[in-house]
Amino acid sequence: MTPQDAAWLARLRVRLPRHAAALTRLADACAADPRVRVLTLQCSVADDRGDERSDLDLAVGVLDTPDEAHLRALVAATGPVAAVLVRPWPGPPGVPVLRAAAELADGLQLDLIGLPAERFRGRVRAERVLYDPDGRQVGVVPRPDDAPPDAATREGWAYLGWWALSDAVKYATRGSWLEAQVRLGEVRDAAARLLAAARGVPGAAYGITALGDREPPGDARAAGRRTEPEPAGFDVPETLDGPETIDVLQTLDVLQTLDVPETLGLVVQPAYDVAIRAALPLAAAVLAEAVDEAGAGTPDVTALAVAVRLRVASARPPASG
Repeated sequence: MTPQDAAWLARLRVRLPRHAAALTRLADACAADPRVRVLTLQCSVADDRGDERSDLDLAVGVLDTPDEAHLRALVAATGPVAAVLVRPWPGPPGVPVLRAAAELADGLQLDLIGLPAERFRGRVRAERVLYDPDGRQVGVVPRPDDAPPDAATREGWAYLGWWALSDAVKYATRGSWLEAQVRLGEVRDAAARLLAAARGVPGAAYGITALGDREPPGDARAAGRRTEPEPAGFDVPETLDGPETIDVLQTLDVLQTLDVPETLGLVVQPAYDVAIRAALPLAAAVLAEAVDEAGAGTPDVTALAVAVRLRVASARPPASG
């Protein structure tokens, strides 16, 4: 561990002692295990954006091929474990990668990726190196997902966003409210990816997560409370810029707008239909703004957007009174 990483871990012991203790135990276990040659931490805790609810996103490099028993043993070294699941994880072609998703007894979550140590060739942005006796993580290398998405990728996000909104209209008018809600979530995700790409946010493919890393949400969410706008009459700002962006995207989660009783997963309150239909024009406005900002309004995207917005207009909730 470099002096800089050691100093960071010392600060973490003051700010997030539970996380720091788990990381220290895991680093000690790696140092005592000759198979392990690298241990790194990424994402919110590594970038000093984490809080008590944050998980630990870790990667471990081993001399040979990672195996389930080994990853389970490393997870167990962090402290009492409530549950852990180890499964193959997508990686570069021909590279064996495993992922351990663990819940510790104290509620702390670990997301541990295991892969051959030879794949570690320098630290990436906002990465902490907790164990590296061979000096594999010396120097900084770009993250593959930090590269700006090309025009074809942005067009795909835009087109599939409008496609998802078309599905949402279909399900809303059919009365399949929960299916419509799922599709509205896909619209929100597409808009977030496009906005992140337009603003040069690294990792734009992560959508609202990447955007939130750069633009902290408003006071209500930061204080741990949910924003609950009225189901109808959403106000859409002229431009989706600054901290308000996350709050606007968040309003597309219609489940936040109502106190809806559920029985076996089936919504039983008719007001949910009104909320879904009221969210459709908001989703169209948010997506249109994101497409425009990202420069993704190709002829195919524009043609689909025109068709879908006509369907959205026909699905508005009936006027009250």
